[in-house]
Amino acid sequence: MAPSTRIGLAVMGQNPALNIAEKEYPISVYHRTTSKVDEKVERAKPPNTEDILLKVVAQVPDSGSCVTYIGKGGAGNFVKMVHNGIAYGDMQLISEAYDVLKSVGKLTNEELHQVLSEWFKGELLSFLIEITADQMYLELRMTREKDIWLTMFWIKLA
Repeated sequence: MAPSTRIGLAVMGQNPALNIAEKEYPISVYHRTTSKVDEKVERAKPPNTEDILLKVVAQVPDSGSCVTYIGKGGAGNFVKMVHNGIAYGDMQLISEAYDVLKSVGKLTNEELHQVLSEWFKGELLSFLIEITADQMYLELRMTREKDIWLTMFWIKLA
């Protein structure tokens, strides 16, 4: 942080003082009247981010705002932590569904691809569902290509 600056609040000092304060550098101001100093100090205060945020986001009836202000500088880590928790939960649910469909339902990779692709078109529109469906398709193609390769191999041997 830069060293503190002292600026008078007469005609030529007002704008530089406000600009310095806006950039969050420490500044000391003076004027022959305290009311002028008080007015400029109040004007230099940054808007309350929490108030702005809570006014512009969606409101839930009987509950209020759908977000909360975490604080300056700390929200990114919190948001990432919540995002990762949701993603890991989704991955666990997808793996459980895969296991039940494959083990109990005896679905083939082609059938799994079809089921997951349908899920992706509905309420489960999710990147994780999409890539799992794509993986089932790749597994299906790899199995077929391997079968074709083995068939060609045995034909050449015969």
